Amino acid sequence: GTRISVTNCQGQENTIYTKIQSLFGSPRDENSLGEIIKKFSNACSNLATTANSTLSRKEVIRSLDVVNQKLSSVSTSIQTLRQNSDASISDAIQDINTQIQIVAGLNAQIATNNYGGQPTGDLEDQRDTAVRIIASHMDIQVSQDSSGAIDLQTSQNISLILPSVQLFSYSPTTSLNASSAYNVNPLLSSVNPITVVDPNGNVVDVTNQFTQGGIAAHIAMRDTILPNLQQEIDRLATDFRDQVNAVHNLGT
Repeated sequence: GTRISVTNCQGQENTIYTKIQSLFGSPRDENSLGEIIKKFSNACSNLATTANSTLSRKEVIRSLDVVNQKLSSVSTSIQTLRQNSDASISDAIQDINTQIQIVAGLNAQIATNNYGGQPTGDLEDQRDTAVRIIASHMDIQVSQDSSGAIDLQTSQNISLILPSVQLFSYSPTTSLNASSAYNVNPLLSSVNPITVVDPNGNVVDVTNQFTQGGIAAHIAMRDTILPNLQQEIDRLATDFRDQVNAVHNLGT
């Protein structure tokens, strides 16, 4: 079979990276995380030269409150982006299922026309369009039989069209939080899997088979990139808390 993948992954990631960047604000924006941290740093520097100043200590604590509010806002937005990625996975799965059914219907028409000696060019063009849409979402392999019908297979060779249509199933996770994570072991997973029925009638978790295309980008964002960013934000919040504890100790 022919392997087809229209790598839509980079474009999807770039879109989300732009959204991530907006969370932190532009460098010259006084409400950006960078500027807020800079003000906190300045307050700490001022306190270092006026260690006995109650006013300076209060300014450090006030600046930290602003930092914490910003970090909390960023954390909330990170979880929103994860939820959006999860919803995008669901939308893409629905689109794939629609296109699979279109391909199956066109297969039947093309086979009928071939048998009757009728032209199939327009039908094949329509089918190619549907295949390209599917390939923008995921990595697929395409094979063709003697009737002119094509089959689509996942990267692990699960047939989606021949001998019968197999549609993907995915239910968006109702509410994602910082601890929500996908795990191949369903007992350990708090995020729903993408599944399909294999030729033996077994429901198979195929989440990890999405390695290219738009869905792979959204899975990476939901499960790896955004959670890693959240961990960095959490570490930053801990560092600031430790600094303020040190400020309180100065005053005792």
